[in-house]
Amino acid sequence: MLQERVPRQPDDPEFCYVWPLSQARAAVTELLAGLDAGGPDAGDASAVEEADAALIRAQEHYWYPEGGSTGVPGYTAATNSEQGANGDFFDDDNDWIALLEIEQHLLTDGAAGDLERAVELLELLRSGEATDPGLPSPGGIWWTQADWNDDRNTVSTVPAAKLALRVHQLTGDAAALEDALRWLDWTRGALLSPEGLFWDNVKLDGTIDRTFWACNQGVPLATEALAHEITGDRVHRDRALDLVAAIEEHCSPLEEGGPLDEQPLQFTAILLAGMLHAEALLGARVGGRRTVQAVAERLWRTRRDPATDLVTGSR
Repeated sequence: MLQERVPRQPDDPEFCYVWPLSQARAAVTELLAGLDAGGPDAGDASAVEEADAALIRAQEHYWYPEGGSTGVPGYTAATNSEQGANGDFFDDDNDWIALLEIEQHLLTDGAAGDLERAVELLELLRSGEATDPGLPSPGGIWWTQADWNDDRNTVSTVPAAKLALRVHQLTGDAAALEDALRWLDWTRGALLSPEGLFWDNVKLDGTIDRTFWACNQGVPLATEALAHEITGDRVHRDRALDLVAAIEEHCSPLEEGGPLDEQPLQFTAILLAGMLHAEALLGARVGGRRTVQAVAERLWRTRRDPATDLVTGSR
């Protein structure tokens, strides 16, 4: 199990919330991909594989088969040694975990990664779609099933669309493709800004949180590129390339001290992963490798702790 922070703080939970655990597993999945590309030596490979297995075991302590408010099974936000899985259901948490299962399934030709669990989580996300036609900007997926929040977010809706595209790609589920395209269209209609970047969420009264988070650009970019690969429709390629241009103009990812350097590191990582995925599908014009190299070198030079070689948190 992981703890929330190092060093542990007095008000920290016994074990970390499922969001940082999912991102730790995402990092390990990237390292596993590097192993297949001839990266670390055998000793390092063994350590990465052991870390991956440990994180998967830890993840299952958050599984709640009884389901949340919709009654569909999923992962809760928290777990501890007394209660087990507990807390609120967040649809974006379940997005990330489902996508990790898909990524590992693809990475290993089905030897790892739980495709059945990913399909099960797609049902949870379907149950989280807002269906009331009287809502402002009807549609989208609620950020959480908790009754203290009524936001529909880019980060809950577009990763679900990416998941649905992958499920369609792997299983032939036609309804999953319909879901994915509807969720993409909703996000563009409700949360695409005039600058070409995606805002964060729309609230129950129609108010829009106009924050530009890096993760809210990276996932739509990769998802539009994947939609182009699956459907062949050029509109998805054009949308992806338009988003690349907006990221370059408004986030200045190649510049030290630019807007991207003010983002939380985990959000930056999601943007960079999305750029690499889009580049793999659409070609070098996306600039993913160039951007990743520039950001990595900048972080190593300006924000690395020389005692540990770890990059410190957000500015």
